[in-house]
Amino acid sequence: MENSNQTPSYKLHRKDGPATSKMAAESINPSHLESLVLDVIETFGSDGCISDDVIAAFERDNSRHRHNSITARYKALKDKGLVIVDDSVRKGERGRYQMIMYHHAYYQ
Repeated sequence: MENSNQTPSYKLHRKDGPATSKMAAESINPSHLESLVLDVIETFGSDGCISDDVIAAFERDNSRHRHNSITARYKALKDKGLVIVDDSVRKGERGRYQMIMYHHAYYQ
């Protein structure tokens, strides 16, 4: 049974993408990954976090999830209103600015 709040698999791959991308999109549980990413973002509270922070948190926990699996969840979380971004940015570890993400419960 599919969760009504689950991101549909057609949103997880390009329309013109190869068949393997479509198969991969259908084989994952995006709700589980979204939940894990949202939980990490929530730990930053009202300070918010950038993508580098989220990835570092997964690495500290020795997560088996890859960078692209983690970062691909941001859009769905924003679309669902669970993660808020505004014009705030912070410098990442490579010196490039990244948008600050806030868990909806901590956004001021």
